[in-house]
Amino acid sequence: MTAAAAATAREAHVLAEFGREIRRLHGCASRFERFVTVPEAPGRARRVVAVFALDGHSARRCYAWPEPGPMGMTLVAVLHDADIRGPEDAVQHVASLERSSQDRWAQEYA
Repeated sequence: MTAAAAATAREAHVLAEFGREIRRLHGCASRFERFVTVPEAPGRARRVVAVFALDGHSARRCYAWPEPGPMGMTLVAVLHDADIRGPEDAVQHVASLERSSQDRWAQEYA
């Protein structure tokens, strides 16, 4: 298998995993549209976000990417809504939730 074919096979596997996670979390089918790179920002690494169209859900899109954590990688799937208008908003929203969670933990156990 060539390097290009291996990369394509890995990409197909990742997209299938995202599709299963979107169905599990949001109860609907999804169709991959494109990848968008969200640049690095203070306190946040660069993310490659997969954009999916949703079938059978009030949200028209979902943004998904792997997020590193203490227990390994977690697949994140954020729905498009009035506040989440694109991949950048989705990544920023998850980062702000993580900061809030860390702040609460620090206050509780300080």
